[in-house]
Amino acid sequence: MAGRSAAEANVEAFGGEKIGPQGRYRFRADQRLAHLDTPDALAYRVLDAEHPEYPVYALASDPAEPLRLRVMHPLLSRSAPGLVNPLALDSLRIGGGERRNIVVLERPEGGTLAELGKTSAQEIVARFLPPLIDALDALAVREVTHRAIRLDNMFFMGANQQGPALGPCYSGAPGAGQAEVYEPLERATADPKGRGEGTISADLYALGVAMAGLIAGFNPAKLEDSYRQRVIHGSHAFLLSRVRMPPSLDAFLQGVLHDDPAHRWGMEQVRLWRNANHDRPRPSAGDRQAPRPFMFQGREYRHLRLLARDFAANPREAAAVIRDGGLEIWMRHSLGDSPAADNVHKALTRDTGSDPSNQDADTELVSRVAQVLDPTGPIRFRDLSVMRDGVGPLLASIVAGGDREKLRTIGALIGGPLLADQGPAQANEPLALSQQAAANLRVLVRESDLGAGMERCLYELNPTLPCLSPLIEGDGETLNSLPQALDRVTSGESATAAEPRNLLDRHVAGFLAARSKHFERRVIEIARAARDAPKKATTTVHLFAELQRYHCSEPLHGLAAWAASVLMPVVKTLHNADLRQQLLDALPRLAVRGDLAHLLSQLRLFERGQADEAEFRKAKALYQHYAHAIAAIDRGGRERAILAAEWGQWTATAIAFAMLILGLSTVFGRFFG
Repeated sequence: MAGRSAAEANVEAFGGEKIGPQGRYRFRADQRLAHLDTPDALAYRVLDAEHPEYPVYALASDPAEPLRLRVMHPLLSRSAPGLVNPLALDSLRIGGGERRNIVVLERPEGGTLAELGKTSAQEIVARFLPPLIDALDALAVREVTHRAIRLDNMFFMGANQQGPALGPCYSGAPGAGQAEVYEPLERATADPKGRGEGTISADLYALGVAMAGLIAGFNPAKLEDSYRQRVIHGSHAFLLSRVRMPPSLDAFLQGVLHDDPAHRWGMEQVRLWRNANHDRPRPSAGDRQAPRPFMFQGREYRHLRLLARDFAANPREAAAVIRDGGLEIWMRHSLGDSPAADNVHKALTRDTGSDPSNQDADTELVSRVAQVLDPTGPIRFRDLSVMRDGVGPLLASIVAGGDREKLRTIGALIGGPLLADQGPAQANEPLALSQQAAANLRVLVRESDLGAGMERCLYELNPTLPCLSPLIEGDGETLNSLPQALDRVTSGESATAAEPRNLLDRHVAGFLAARSKHFERRVIEIARAARDAPKKATTTVHLFAELQRYHCSEPLHGLAAWAASVLMPVVKTLHNADLRQQLLDALPRLAVRGDLAHLLSQLRLFERGQADEAEFRKAKALYQHYAHAIAAIDRGGRERAILAAEWGQWTATAIAFAMLILGLSTVFGRFFG
């Protein structure tokens, strides 16, 4: 009991904000752990209230950076050896500022492998590789990748440098924090945010680079011109040309550092290597070299990857050279690669350089040719370079950064033919954007209607991204949390507000349409009713009522008050004055309940509106009938006066004659009576 009381006292003394399941963890926003920062997240002190002795910490990242939930969720339910495992996921406004995603993690206490310096081959094989390979094997079984393997993100978990483990990889774009040398050649020239998920062989490559740095005694991240040197000499030769090591370790490094993805070792080959039952890996001595160079901008090129990279950097000049036909001839006769030369010819047959309406003719031609030169490499378009499985994270990064020029560029890429025209996904991109998905996005990005455009593409490409509407400031992580976020925005607003704010902006609409087919149909209805203000308002409230019904069990008083103010102009369009006033009086009372579905069901605006319109049409018809009758009378007034005078004279004469006969009859009756 005393021990328990002491633990409780420690938790109380620690303070902090409660996060995680049942508020198990205490987060201290005022206590940073800068040595545990990552390129995309800041580290903070955290205490486990249930086990205060257990070392933990937290990483806080921008909600605009997609969380890698595919990696995180399996590890939250079952941790893996050799990893800094996640323990909880939450979100928090740090210091009352902007909301941040919070990942609670096991805390390493023994420093990083980058601090070791030169290490013996025996120690690498016996001490470091086994737990690190176990970690990658656990990820491979879960069919996910790490994509953040580097010496400064590999930790000793214990204070005495026990248990090397791969560091966190749960927030931000995969591969974004890596120095170029840690990326295999096919991904190295992609924009950091567009390097993509890749496969476990990309992780094994990064592990090989890290182990090469340890055994050779250098920091791989500080190597200069690494891409060009790896293309020319091969990664293994570039990193380890002067290093002697045991044959077993050399075989491992040759296998995982192979520059051809088709021959690079995966987990199956690494498992065989651990059991001393592996084949000798194919040697990799750099890319194929042409016997005669190709000249471009005064420089000689003998390697296709280097030519593809520099073509993309100079599209206008490259397009002129390609159209001249010299590249096709060089590839056919100097390289002896007729299939690749045929593909260059096909790209030329699709060239629209003579079409003045196509401002991207040069970049599209160069992009297609670069794909021929570097078929496993990124798609290169204008100043972007992106793997097919990295388009989503790159788009999210551009939106978060607010770079309008790059946003237009990636919009042109998505809206153009390149993504949809590429062949089937490469083996090293299992999560690559399919041709059908690319074609669908191409249609969406060109539409300006609500629920389409760049915002829709953003959420389609990033399934874990929260709603980035400036209205809710990152509070709407999922459909389940969006209703409360909107309720907080509208709290304090009057149900009789004259001008309610627009809650269905392009981000909210795109988010809803991307996350639910049902809400997509609702958003389309609202877009089609853009010119019918009452219908648009009613359908919008109906959408939010369904959002509350399916994704929130709580009363939403702010959102209900907003809905009442949105529906007020609709009520005012009713022609029946008594009904109109009755509903206007009822609106605030109905909104107090906080139930949008109840509000709509009590108002019954659709049925009442139809009945009101029918009665109004009937009244108009009756009014027109009487108006026509009155007009007819007014038009025939003079003729009727003449006829009245004539009939009046005839009637007076008839009456006078009748009176005369009556008088004579009376006289004769008395005389003869």
